[in-house]
Amino acid sequence: MKNSTLKIKNPCSGCSACYAICPHSAVDIKLNDDGFYEAKINENCSSCGMCNDVCRMHGTMNTSILTNGELVAAQSKNQETIRNSTSGGIAHELTMHALNKGYSTVGVVYDSSENIAKAISAHDAKTADLFRGSKYLQAKTDEAYRAVLSRAIEQTKTRVIIFGTPCHIYGLACVAEKMKVREQFLLVDFYCHGVPSYLVWNSYLKRIFKDKKTAGTTVTSCTFRGKENGWHNSYLMHIQGKRKQLAQQLPHAHSEGSFEYKKSAESDLFYNAYFDNVLLSPACFNCDLRMHSSKADIKLGDYWGKQYKNRDDGVSAVLLLSERGKSFFRELDSIEIFSSHTNEEVKDFHPSKYYETKKYYNDAVTMLRDTGDLKKTVRYYRRRFTAGQRIKLSIKRSTALLPVPLRVFFKRLYKKVFKEG
Repeated sequence: MKNSTLKIKNPCSGCSACYAICPHSAVDIKLNDDGFYEAKINENCSSCGMCNDVCRMHGTMNTSILTNGELVAAQSKNQETIRNSTSGGIAHELTMHALNKGYSTVGVVYDSSENIAKAISAHDAKTADLFRGSKYLQAKTDEAYRAVLSRAIEQTKTRVIIFGTPCHIYGLACVAEKMKVREQFLLVDFYCHGVPSYLVWNSYLKRIFKDKKTAGTTVTSCTFRGKENGWHNSYLMHIQGKRKQLAQQLPHAHSEGSFEYKKSAESDLFYNAYFDNVLLSPACFNCDLRMHSSKADIKLGDYWGKQYKNRDDGVSAVLLLSERGKSFFRELDSIEIFSSHTNEEVKDFHPSKYYETKKYYNDAVTMLRDTGDLKKTVRYYRRRFTAGQRIKLSIKRSTALLPVPLRVFFKRLYKKVFKEG
């Protein structure tokens, strides 16, 4: 974008579209000082302008309006799939069906070596199984997206199903359209809350591993949601790792031990920060793709509606946005479709409004960057919340130590009073 007259309307979301389309390798996707992946132009730039054509920074183009899609509630017929999935297991069933049809697939995994979310390609069920579950982090998608687009251009029979956040799928769709390979992709995005800074995640991990017993721990698996307390109480952080510990026999030798951390959202520091909506990417606060539109063929999420409030196994909201998406979805014989719904219902339980907490962002991210202390930062910006916001937080915190049945009861009561009232 060197020497460009581009008028920027939206902050960079790190979608990697510019990286994927650049013919001169003039774009790098790197973490910025605030802890978000964003595009950086290097000295190879020739000002050809191809990146401008696919960038959402100057507004979204040619998207589907969410309210025009066909919304259904659905669930996998396989109980094990449901248990191991965030909601109703539809993403897994779409993936398995695609692999059976000869597609490859691209999804996001938690990369323990770097402690980041990263997109990878999968050509078999074992690798694709790593995609299971939500990862509430910004994914690094640059290399995977460029590779899959290059393969589609070189091999015209290539078919790929790709899962990602709305902004990443938007960017990928723009590049695929520009390269005239869009028909080779089935694109699936999600109802998105927004992505937190990696300053949040890194400070959070540092705090978990801060004492001598956990020093040197490396994360081996990270599950952001689990259903052991039921689907409606599934925001449960579960981190497992290996830690170095002194061997009793040899004073200076080290051996590896296991580590496990598990907390519900009400008392977990990461989730406290995440649901406060303060330390999200600047691209998320007023994101049109989060609230109103999409370039995906299918959009997935939890169906938190009143009809399913007594179900604790998990039900998926499936929004069909294109004929390609409808056709593929209707081929599935491994799912149960409960009913069709109006799109207005989804707005009640998925974020579809501007986050007014943006006003706290600059001071909060500066403090976190300077101190590296997430807990101190959360306390700092919460003191600036309104009285009403602080009351809601106090109510949430007060339920953290309650037995699960009581916590679920008060959680439903909270939603009824503050969200339905």
